[in-house]
Amino acid sequence: MNWTKIKMEAKSIIRGNLWNILLPYIITVIISLGVSLVMTYIIGTGTSEEVGGVISLIASLALYPMELGALNYVMNFVRKESYDLNILFN
Repeated sequence: MNWTKIKMEAKSIIRGNLWNILLPYIITVIISLGVSLVMTYIIGTGTSEEVGGVISLIASLALYPMELGALNYVMNFVRKESYDLNILFN
């Protein structure tokens, strides 16, 4: 398959489905932003930096499965397999 065919196929997949592609990433960003705001509040209230760092690490580790779920969602969409937003939280 040459580059022009790949480009045309990608355009046909994206056309009309941009919202389906971006939605899981928007949800992930909103949740990450909420966690960041809470972390900023916790660190700003006078807890030590070590405690804030540990909490930040735990929050980051907790968000990794959601980021992988978003990637899986988009891969299923591109492969024309079944995709659902519940995959973000599984």
